[in-house]
Amino acid sequence: RVRVLTGNPHLAVERAERRFGFELVRLYDCGTLDTRRLAVEIRDPRVVAVYSQTLSYTDGISDDLEAILAIVEAENERRSGAGLPLVTLVNDSCLAFCVLVHNDGRGG
Repeated sequence: RVRVLTGNPHLAVERAERRFGFELVRLYDCGTLDTRRLAVEIRDPRVVAVYSQTLSYTDGISDDLEAILAIVEAENERRSGAGLPLVTLVNDSCLAFCVLVHNDGRGG
């Protein structure tokens, strides 16, 4: 079964896990994706994707996208050289939450 690595995912990701039959592996520390654990777990050949969040709607958490991208890129370089499938990074950016946070209610 293929695996998707994440921190504390949106409920829709949990629904997708049930619907499409992949294994969702939670690697979180204080609500965010734990990049130290990600760097280890991503080497599993069953890992096909990493799901991260920028300004989660439910709790405002932002994963360390720069660190996550560096880990995914390094793993994809390793896999490319070995002829293995690459890992896809899915970053959920909740723009609606961002608007709510930055809107002071004046001017509309």
